[in-house]
Amino acid sequence: MAISSIRLNNMTKKTKSGFTLIELVVTIAIIGILLTISAISFSNIRQKARDAKRVSDITQIQNTLSLYLRDEGQYPASLTFGNALIGSSSSSTYMTILPNNPTPRNDGACPDSEYLYQKSATGTDYKIDFCLAESTAQLNAGNKCATSKGIINGTCESTNAYVLTYTAGANGSITGTSTQTVSSGADGSAVTAVGDAGYSFIDWSDSSTANPRTDINVTDNISVTANFIDTDVLNFINAVATLTDGQEDIINTLVTDLKTAGLWTKMDIIYPFIGGTAATHKYNLKAPADYQITWNGVWTHDANGAVSDGAASSYGTTGWNPLSLSKNINDFHLSFYNRNGVYETNVGGRGSLGWYAANTGFCLLSNRASYGTLSIIGTDAAWAAKSTIPLNGLITGSRISSTDNRVYQNNTQQAISTSTNSNNFTNHSVEIGRVTTAVGSAQPFAFASVGTGLTSTDVSNLYTLIQAYQTSLSRQVP
Repeated sequence: MAISSIRLNNMTKKTKSGFTLIELVVTIAIIGILLTISAISFSNIRQKARDAKRVSDITQIQNTLSLYLRDEGQYPASLTFGNALIGSSSSSTYMTILPNNPTPRNDGACPDSEYLYQKSATGTDYKIDFCLAESTAQLNAGNKCATSKGIINGTCESTNAYVLTYTAGANGSITGTSTQTVSSGADGSAVTAVGDAGYSFIDWSDSSTANPRTDINVTDNISVTANFIDTDVLNFINAVATLTDGQEDIINTLVTDLKTAGLWTKMDIIYPFIGGTAATHKYNLKAPADYQITWNGVWTHDANGAVSDGAASSYGTTGWNPLSLSKNINDFHLSFYNRNGVYETNVGGRGSLGWYAANTGFCLLSNRASYGTLSIIGTDAAWAAKSTIPLNGLITGSRISSTDNRVYQNNTQQAISTSTNSNNFTNHSVEIGRVTTAVGSAQPFAFASVGTGLTSTDVSNLYTLIQAYQTSLSRQVP
């Protein structure tokens, strides 16, 4: 019995023994490892879930923006994530809530930032920056850029797009794309400035004369306007070639005024005497390549016009012959602007324009002994003359019928002849500074024109605009 009791007691002692300290330490360590592994695994699962949501968010936003473009005509100017997306013109709700980038946002190497939306300058594309911590089935980890064309790796570049704006000024238009958006350093496409009928391109507002124009290596916004000019003005400017900008503007105003007053079509040759030299004073404003004045003898040319030494050998010939050009002598005018109203003592035509032959004359004189100013267009007996009128200013002789020949000083009719003209032109071209081979003129010329007959209203209008023209050149007379 004693032995049995001893064995039983020993067995009882073994049954009551627990874990040793070493066993407990090992067990706790294993549990800690398992918990850490579980936590890491759970964190990865949540990170993957956030990445999956990011891809889902961006895809949803892309699909919504496609609908927005279809309805609104362009992408929205901005997106406020967490708020609704409402149409700019239709007020339609495209998304009740634009999803936010799930938090924490700085998963992996991603920045702690919201989705970043940028609309292109033209409104026809967009960019959305987002980031994935890990690769997905379709996308690698890292920064991503979503556009209307898909998703690409890397961050979206800042919107360094520049707008090129080409505008047509008055009397013209632009062909090509007048508003362009190009990336920094890229080239625009060609545009062409096209003038309306009777007008020509002259330059852009930035002084460029390129036409067509292509802006290359663009690094800033460009906004320019094409300037157009009356083609007749441009032809004259190009022919003379030496006019200042101010003189070009004055000629432009003169032509515009003549056309507005209906006088341009009534004039066959016009000499504005601008530019200050024999080379510039020779040009015919109506057609610079035609009927240029050939200067003979001694002439002085300056800013005030042209004046000869008064000798009969000093004259200018135009080459414009009304007889050979089949002009109508009963529908004819001559005019010139005389800057000197002093009588000259010798007999003959002074301050003269045209040509004279007995009973076939077509000439105008502002300084003739005994007669003063007279218009001889056709038969001698049908001339109009007055000896007491001022000699300076715009002198005009005009025949508008066989029985209506008048002479004007400025805008005032000074004489009229109703005698019947029965003769035609003599076969000679218009000359300046003399009307016969006998006598020259020392009167200064600052304007001259020849063409069809002018009514009294026409003459008044002509004086008004020619006086304004002379005033612009600071050479007007009262």
